[in-house]
Amino acid sequence: MLTWCVTGSGRHVDMVCYGLGSFVEAHIARYQLALMTALRDKFQSKVPFRNCEVYDPIFITEERTLLQELGFTVLMTNEEGKRMCRPDAMTVFYLPHCGKALYNNLLWANWGPGLQHIIVIGNSFTAMTERTPFRILQSTAKYVANIQPYTKEQPLTIPDQFSDVFNDTSVHSFPTNLLDTVRDALWDDNAEPVYTEQDAEIIFKAQ
Repeated sequence: MLTWCVTGSGRHVDMVCYGLGSFVEAHIARYQLALMTALRDKFQSKVPFRNCEVYDPIFITEERTLLQELGFTVLMTNEEGKRMCRPDAMTVFYLPHCGKALYNNLLWANWGPGLQHIIVIGNSFTAMTERTPFRILQSTAKYVANIQPYTKEQPLTIPDQFSDVFNDTSVHSFPTNLLDTVRDALWDDNAEPVYTEQDAEIIFKAQ
């Protein structure tokens, strides 16, 4: 599904990764880096690919340097996931096992029919909404819950030996035929999310 969504769009492709983790210290983060690199290389061979940007507030200098040597653009600003996408491109977001608030912020920033311009690879929206208590869902993942019925979700097929690395990982797209059925009232309910540090599972940018 991912290749079709990207190549079928006929547009330039951008890629953004949040929350990769420390690949110097954690083997899971190294596998996640490998997948990000493989995706970047696949897109470059298939479509007009512009850039792959990466950010994690826990990166150390050596990790940022290595990422740059591998051809990635390392962001220096914590966007908190609030990246508004360009309508002339398809943007693939890779958020490996990130907190709910990061997905929520990303959806909020693109709330509306413009969601058709993004693909999200990360924690299953279905699992997130089914396993999270209603109070927590409303305070940290309201936009995930609201868009989930209009999302096309495809679980990532993974070998058993990598189940701890990519468990509950899915590819999420937002086809126009589903977005066209969204009520205006849902799009109008678009206040910027506010979190408590206890519930957010996110590192806020420095004030």
